[in-house]
Formats: sequence, C-alpha cells, structure tokens
Amino acid sequence: MEELSRWRPEATTGRPARVTTPATAPTTSGLAVGRTAFAAPTAGWVCLGGPTDHVLMHTGDGGATWQPRLSWRGQQIGPVTAFDDERAAVILGLWPPHTEVNGRPVDADGPVALAAGTDDGGATWTLSPPLDPHGFMGMCHFLAPHRLRLPSRPLRYDEPWRLAGTDDGGATWTSTAGPDGLPFLQAAFTTDRDGLLVTIDRRRADILWTTRDGGETWSRTPLPAPPKVPAHATTWLIPMVQPGRPALLLLRAERHNQTPAPWAGTYAYLDVGGSWAGPYRLPMTPSGLDIGVAGPDGRFWAAAGHDLWDADDLAGPWRHRSVPLRAEHLRADAWDPTLAPLPTTEVVADIAPVGAGVLWLTSTHGAGLGGVPSGRLFRSDDDGDTWTELTVG
Repeated sequence: MEELSRWRPEATTGRPARVTTPATAPTTSGLAVGRTAFAAPTAGWVCLGGPTDHVLMHTGDGGATWQPRLSWRGQQIGPVTAFDDERAAVILGLWPPHTEVNGRPVDADGPVALAAGTDDGGATWTLSPPLDPHGFMGMCHFLAPHRLRLPSRPLRYDEPWRLAGTDDGGATWTSTAGPDGLPFLQAAFTTDRDGLLVTIDRRRADILWTTRDGGETWSRTPLPAPPKVPAHATTWLIPMVQPGRPALLLLRAERHNQTPAPWAGTYAYLDVGGSWAGPYRLPMTPSGLDIGVAGPDGRFWAAAGHDLWDADDLAGPWRHRSVPLRAEHLRADAWDPTLAPLPTTEVVADIAPVGAGVLWLTSTHGAGLGGVPSGRLFRSDDDGDTWTELTVG
C-alpha cells in the first residue's frame, strides 16, 4: 500500500542565529556524562550535565584533552549526531529565565527547544529558531548539521501527524502529512530520498513505512515476524541509522504484562539494498537498554547491562566480553532513589565502534539517557578487550 504525501511550506518563528564559543570556559567539574557521539578514533562529542547546567565537550586527540564548545541551562533533548571530525548537531532544551546559549540570549516566554549545528568543530554554531512548542516530541533525525527532519504531533485529534523538515538551519520549514493517520514513533533518512517512518497502533509500535522519493510517497513495508512472537505481543521498532553505515532496525518484543517469555528479546533487521534481511535475534536478554549498531568494518555490535558482543554476521556466532562497570550506585550514600529509579547499577548506554579497533562506550546509571546525565566515558583500543575510563573536562 502506498500513500501520497506533499510537502508544504510552514510558517517560521524567526531566523537562525550564529554563536561562537566564548574564550572563558564554563565550569564542568562535578558534571556527569550524558549523551555522546563519535565518528572517528580521535574525534567526538560528550555532553556533560547536571540538573540544570549542560556543556557539550569536543576532543580531537582521542580523549586526551577536551574543549567546551556549547553551554546552556536546561536539558539535552535527543541524541548528539557526529558526521565527521568537525561536523555535529544536537537539540538543546532551554529553561527560562536562563535562556542563553554560549552567553547569547534566546528570546523565549517558556521552555524551548533549538537545533544547533556546527561545521567547524564547535568554534561556531548555527541555532535554529525555537521548534514548534506544541508539536515537537524530542524525536528528530539530522541529515547534516543544518538539515533536520522531525515528527510533529497535531494540536487536535482530527488532524494528521506531520513530518517537518528544514535544510537551512530553520530559516524555512516544510511539512507533510504522515501515512495512514497513525501516530509517529520515529523517522530517519539514510539519504536525501531514502527514509523510514515508524508508526504506532495500540500496543504495536513497529509499523514500518519507507520512502524512496524524500517523503513524497510512503509505502507500508511488512517485516517478517520473529519466530514464536505472538500477534498480541508488545513491540516497538527503532531505526539505527548512522552516517556511512548500513541501516539497522531493532525490534523489541515483550509481553505487555512484563511476564518473562522465551520469545521476548531484541531482534535486528538489516538493510540489504531496498529490502530487509532478518529477523536476527540479538544475544542479550531483555534488560531495559538494549543496543545494536553496525561498525565501519562490516561487523555488528550489541550491548546490554555490563555485556558486549560482536559478530561478523547478524546470524552469529557472537563473541562476548564483559565491561568493567560498577555494581552499586554512582552517588552512593545520599542519592535520592526518586531521581534514579531502577536499575540501580551502572549499565552500558551507548557504544560507538569507529574502526582501527577503537570503541567508545558510554554508561548511565538509574535515570536513562535524556534525563539527568549520570554516566561515565570509556575507550578501548583493542576491540573491547581492555578499557580505559576517560576524564572529560
């Protein structure tokens, strides 16, 4: 089934602004590691944060030294995306009355979200006008530092969900109605023309649509169901799309009442040039944060809890390693459990295989990514056999 869609111009809320990195570095001591992004063995980005203050740090020497490149009061909303050594993008959440980015005031009557992109390693940034405060859900996909696609929910139940996009840092926007009238979970694009859209229907969050013309038309794309997973299972589908890597789809399947089942787990589908191979069951048992990514050398990586696996083929066999993370609270004595619910141990939050045996690994504790940062950063130069914790700041 194919649905026709048309992009239309949208009203803009202002012009993009350009900010520079100040000569005086913000304070980073005491801030934990949040979201990260790495596209090379030597270069990458780490967001440090606390309940209010956030700083985006950059390294160009493999983590030996770090420079603050972006500071703001609020939250980091959505992932950091790294395209190469110099180019990156991120969504910032600002809270009044401290709506400043690198000391530059941002006009806002309430909490706002901005897209920030850099082409020069963070020396300068382009800030979009505030994103739609009613429709923006925190889900987005950057095709380039100033090119963004994001799902937008409607103000009224009888209006369609829309996919919005900008190719000039937010100076102009267009949008298109989504297919089938269903709510969106996530959208991602592997090229200007090839994209994915996941919609939700009751307990199913795994309805895949694909486009080959930049979103003008969308085709419902059935995926083979994992064996023995019943139709009434609770499922959700997450696209794992990284610049220059094969696209993966991760399907999480569980019973809706959380009772363990032998078929419950995470399954992967691989883009093989217009069709999807799989499903392949990943080696971990369901644990909350399940991660699967493709490496630049053709290998695949999976992580959950304190465990890491890699394989030359999604069908296996998988090689297993343990990551030396802590088994107790990071903020032991006086930590408020309402701020960091279960799990109470430190777990893997992200992995970035970047080639030449180099792996970057981010942990989190209690609160998941997107909340208050609570993790640490590690680096391995031997495919994960040994790890070094890095001090960021």
